[in-house]
Amino acid sequence: MDIDGASCRPLDSLALPQRYVLRSDDDGWYLTCVEAPNLAVRLDRRTSVTAQAARRAGAGTIYLDGAAQCEPFLDTGRRVYNLDHHEGCVRPFTLATCEQALVLVRKGLDLRAGEWTVVCGEPDLDTVLAIWVLLNHARLVAPDAVIRSRVIPLIRVEGAIDALGFDLLDLTGLPQELIDATQATIDRLRAHELALKRDGRWTDTDPAEYTVGVLRSIDALVYSADDFIGLTEVEELGRVPLRGDRIAVLCRSEVGIYEAERHLRQVHGERVGLILLQKDSSTYTLRQVDPFLPTGLAALYDRLNQLDPAVTSGARWGGSSDIGGSPRDRGTRLRPNDLLEICRRVYRPVGTRSRLVRLAQVVALAGAATVIAGLAGGSGVAAALAAQTVRVGPPRPLRLAAVLVLFAAAVLGLAARRFPRAFGLRLPRGARWAVPLLPVVVVGALAGGAWTPVPVALILPPGGAGRLAVISLALASACELLFRGALYGLLADAWPETGPPGGWRLSPAVVVSALLSAAAWPVLMPIPFAMLSGPHGLVLAARFGIAGVGLGLACGLARERSGSLLAPLTLHVVAACGVWPVLLAAAQSAP
Repeated sequence: MDIDGASCRPLDSLALPQRYVLRSDDDGWYLTCVEAPNLAVRLDRRTSVTAQAARRAGAGTIYLDGAAQCEPFLDTGRRVYNLDHHEGCVRPFTLATCEQALVLVRKGLDLRAGEWTVVCGEPDLDTVLAIWVLLNHARLVAPDAVIRSRVIPLIRVEGAIDALGFDLLDLTGLPQELIDATQATIDRLRAHELALKRDGRWTDTDPAEYTVGVLRSIDALVYSADDFIGLTEVEELGRVPLRGDRIAVLCRSEVGIYEAERHLRQVHGERVGLILLQKDSSTYTLRQVDPFLPTGLAALYDRLNQLDPAVTSGARWGGSSDIGGSPRDRGTRLRPNDLLEICRRVYRPVGTRSRLVRLAQVVALAGAATVIAGLAGGSGVAAALAAQTVRVGPPRPLRLAAVLVLFAAAVLGLAARRFPRAFGLRLPRGARWAVPLLPVVVVGALAGGAWTPVPVALILPPGGAGRLAVISLALASACELLFRGALYGLLADAWPETGPPGGWRLSPAVVVSALLSAAAWPVLMPIPFAMLSGPHGLVLAARFGIAGVGLGLACGLARERSGSLLAPLTLHVVAACGVWPVLLAAAQSAP
C-alpha cells in the first residue's frame, strides 16, 4: 500500500504529535483527541446495552460495532446513533462500522456541536478505524481531499473484509495492486492483536491503551509531519455550557491566550464564549471571546472574589471587560472544576423552576430542623401533637438547643463542603456592618425576636442564670448556623448576590432566611396558650413575629455585608445573651 510513501516507513517512526490521550472522570477512563476534545471514547469489553437502553441513551451517544444489542439506527432528533452490522440487518447489504462512521461524517454529522460519548466493546480493527474517523472528523471534512484519499482505501478494504470476507474485495472497486498493498497494511495493524490472542493475553490487555497505539499507527500511515504545522498543543481540562450554544473551556498550554483562542476556535468554532487558560496550578488568564454574552467578566470577577480562599483586599481576580486573570503573586486556591462550576453559575443563571425547587428544599430543611429539635426537646407544636398519642415529658431546653446545633452544623457542613466561603465560612470583611446593625438587633431582641430561653423559664423551675446563658448561646448559634449559614447559602446559590460585595440590599436570600427563622422560633417555644389568648395575646404574637423578622433581616444584612457567618452569629449571640435577663425580669414581674 502506498499512501504518499507511508508504506515505506515503520508505523511508529514518524515524529507526529501525540494527539490521543487517556483521561478519567466520574465515569472512569476514556480516550479523546486534542483536536476533538468533546468526544469521549469509552471502551469496555463487557459493554452490552439493550435495544431499549440504547434508544433512551443520553443525547450525543454513538454505539459502535455490537456495543448495543440491536439493529443499526440513526436518531437524529436525540443525537443517538448505533453503527453496527450484526443484529437486525441483512449483513451482506450493510456497511461495516468503520464505513458507516465515514458516511456519517461525510454526510455532515456535526461532531463539533455539544458533547459526544462513543461507546465501544471489543477493540477490533473495524471498531478502531471507526473511532479514528470520528476523532479525525474535522480533517476528513476539510475542503482539501488529500487526507481522505489516503485513508479511504484502508477503510474500504477493512470494511469489505469485516462485512463480506476476503472473497469479495473486488467489490471495493480498487485496483488489485492497491487492494493487496492495503491488505498487507491491515496485517501489520493487526499483528499486535493477533499476537496477544495467540498468547492468550488479549482479554487481559487494556482496550483503551491498545486502541491508542493502533490510532497512532494509523496516523503514521495517513499523516505527515507537515500536516500538523501550526498545530497548537492545548490540553482541554474541561468545558461547561453557557447561554445558548456557547461554552466555557478550561485549558492548559504553554502558549499565550490568543494562540490558545485560535486553536479552540478551530476545534469548537463559534461556540467558544469564554476561555480559562491555566499557566500553572494557581495562575489563570480569563478571556471572554464572545463580547455579546449577556453576562460579562465583571460579574465573574465578583463571584470569584467572593468564593476564592486566596483572595485578600490586595490580591483579587480582575482585569478588563474582555481579558483578566487570577490574583497576582498568590494565585488562586480554587480547583479547575470549581472554576468551571462558578463560570456556569455566573453565565447561566438558575431558572425559575430550579429556584422554586431550591426554595422548597430550604423550607423543608427548616421544617425538619423545627420538628426534630421540638420532639427532642419536648416543646413546640411537634411535641404538643405527639403528646396526644405518646407520653411526652417536660420541656428540655438544653436538649432542644443541643439537637438544633448538631442538626444545623451537619447541614452546613454538607452544604459548604465545596464552596465554604459561599456559606460564610470566612473572616468578616471589616466591621462597619456592626455600627448600624447592632442597635437594630438589640431592639429586636428586647421585643422578643431573639432566640432566647425566656419562654422556657416562664414554665420551668428556676435553673440558674448560668444555665439560661448557656441555652441562650446555643440557641442563638443554632439559629445563625442554620438560617444565615446553610439555608442562606443554598438560597444565595439560586439568587446570587449582584454587584460588588458589601452593599446594603435586601436580597431574596436575606428576606427568606429571616422569615423562616422568625417563623421557626415561635413554633419551638413552649409558650403557654393562655399567654396568646385574647387581644393581648394577639398583640404579643404580632410583636414576637415583627421582632423576629426585623432581627433576622439585620442578621442577614450583616451576613451579606461582611461576607461572613461570624458577623450575624456575633450579633445574635450578643443580643440574646445580653437581653435575656431584662426579658426574664420583665416577664416574671408581669401579672
